[in-house]
Amino acid sequence: MLKAKLSEMASREKVYFVVDTLEYLHKGGRIGGAARLIGSVLQIKPILTVQDGQVETFDKVRTLKQAIATIININLEICRNNPNGHLTISHCAAEEQAQKLKARLEKELDLKDIPMFVVPPAIVVHVGPGVVTTSCFSAPE
Repeated sequence: MLKAKLSEMASREKVYFVVDTLEYLHKGGRIGGAARLIGSVLQIKPILTVQDGQVETFDKVRTLKQAIATIININLEICRNNPNGHLTISHCAAEEQAQKLKARLEKELDLKDIPMFVVPPAIVVHVGPGVVTTSCFSAPE
């Protein structure tokens, strides 16, 4: 029974994150040199997600401000009227951005205190400092 519940919850988990720089995605082989150069010049910020245990691109926007706004909208859509959303925010060396994200989501969703964590080093080595992430659960179907 516990295994079934955990499996069901895992299927509903939604994780979204944005990185401050493309440097670490390039070093880790997730993007090529040309994509890094063009993306850096154009201030492209990929919004990444995890699907079936793999990191995938959810969207690409032109500034960190737009990326944070997109992540806010995604989480509002998932968590609004969802009492079991269990929204959390994580970051590494991006506390100011994470605090702004937290304040906006708490206000929009009428939540008291969204938990905020530091991204573990095992993930930071792949995405670099400056990462901001959200995690929540979609409503059961």
